[in-house]
Amino acid sequence: MGASVFSIVFTTFVINLRHVLMSAAVAPWFAPFTRFQQFIIGWGLTDEVFAMHSMAMATGEKARLPLVYAANFTSHSGWVLGTLIGAVAGDFLPDPKLFGLDYALPAMFLALLVPPVQGAAVHAGGHPLGAAFRHPRHVRYGPLERHHRQRHHLHHRGPARHPPRPQHRRPQEESMNIDLLLCILGMTLVTLIPRVLPVTLLAGRELPPLLTRWLSFVPVSVLAALVAPDLLLADGKLNIAGDNLFLIATFPTLLICWYKKGPACSARLPSAWAPWR
Repeated sequence: MGASVFSIVFTTFVINLRHVLMSAAVAPWFAPFTRFQQFIIGWGLTDEVFAMHSMAMATGEKARLPLVYAANFTSHSGWVLGTLIGAVAGDFLPDPKLFGLDYALPAMFLALLVPPVQGAAVHAGGHPLGAAFRHPRHVRYGPLERHHRQRHHLHHRGPARHPPRPQHRRPQEESMNIDLLLCILGMTLVTLIPRVLPVTLLAGRELPPLLTRWLSFVPVSVLAALVAPDLLLADGKLNIAGDNLFLIATFPTLLICWYKKGPACSARLPSAWAPWR
């Protein structure tokens, strides 16, 4: 049997709790904008968007609404377009690992992580969800329901004199449709609220200095937490041995990004990484 609506929505909420810190950390940067504009900006907040906004905020750049909207729109458009291309042409494309593209995301987060760390050093002096959308023929049924389906299949295996009556399936189908709708609505709310609420409530407010300083460490902490599993885990287990190629590639990546001072260096890293695969 599939997961319940509550467990799916609650899991989505827990996964998105990190966006509470992200939204709160960048909220002061969006103080000049209206509440509606802040709502739209918060709605488009993702890990990558947060990394870009927090880096611009850390460098003292002034927030400009067209550029903020452009960053959010470009990130989401690339996400949707990439998903569409993968779904349509995935079977015809070669393995991305041959080109080192599987290292592109960790490299990007490392490149975005370096500038805040550099700034901190100077100051210091030195997304169960698949069960909701899984096709019924891929669902793993329990023993009782599997036995019922087998009996039903054997009973109707031969030529039936009377067509089967579908009436007994309609309540179940209606229940599945209602559950799917509730999942979509619930997941939408618990995905939207952690992003929108902090930025609309905290932007423009005078925060205590201790809280402001604490929020200043959120970008570095969040980015490090996002990239660490990709670099240190292999098949769900800690791997810091010499066969962890991602971990080996981390050191030249950090050196390049430290001296190049910007995320643009991450665009060249996957192609440079490909010959070593």
